[in-house]
Amino acid sequence: MAATHQVIPEHENKCVWMDTGLISYKLCTRSYECETCMFDRVMRNDFGAVPALNCERSGRAFEPEAGVHEALFFNRQHCWARVENPALVRIGIDSILTNFVVKVRTVSLPRPGDRVEQGRVFAHVIQEKHVLELIAPVSGTVSAVNAKLVKSPELIVDDSWESGWLIALQPDNLEHDLQQLLFGKKARLWYEQCEQSVVETVGSMIGAGSAELGPTLHDGGEKVASLADMLSPEQYYQMLESLTGSQTE
Repeated sequence: MAATHQVIPEHENKCVWMDTGLISYKLCTRSYECETCMFDRVMRNDFGAVPALNCERSGRAFEPEAGVHEALFFNRQHCWARVENPALVRIGIDSILTNFVVKVRTVSLPRPGDRVEQGRVFAHVIQEKHVLELIAPVSGTVSAVNAKLVKSPELIVDDSWESGWLIALQPDNLEHDLQQLLFGKKARLWYEQCEQSVVETVGSMIGAGSAELGPTLHDGGEKVASLADMLSPEQYYQMLESLTGSQTE
């Protein structure tokens, strides 16, 4: 039987973060040019040059110009993960999802010490008429929850990128989990496609029922605060299932 040989010597291809002991395994694909490596930036939390995103709600039903924060990792269920350091990841929801959150009563979160698994439900947004399940982008042990949400659960809508964060956790296998998420240009492209899809789908839903609308008032009617207000319960459930991949109650 022929002997097998390693093409690239192990000592010549290890990521510098393996030498620190913070990750167990990663091969360098950039000839140790760490300044161009996005993984290195994440591990160092080196995003000082990235401008903060102003995501204040303007009262319009949808804000496509809000974009996507370049320092965040996203799952396809619209939850983000921000690496504060290799032992701490903060989790929240994006502004596409917040357009379907209205009249929040409470946010049900896990407790410190609880386990969270990537791809599983980890929290619920309890609304006046709906319950929204949130899917974890990273696995780990909860180290903190956002106490502000107890008194002000609307923060997940008003400031979903910053003060409306949900939980912080100590990740189990950060490198593995991040590889399953969207980041950088890939995340921005996905986000823009989602925005366009939501606009087109909601427009189609509203247009389909426009023939049933009666005369409108001269004052223009009541201002709509979110996309959720523009849809029937059935349409709302349909949109939420397409965005999060989960059933709503």
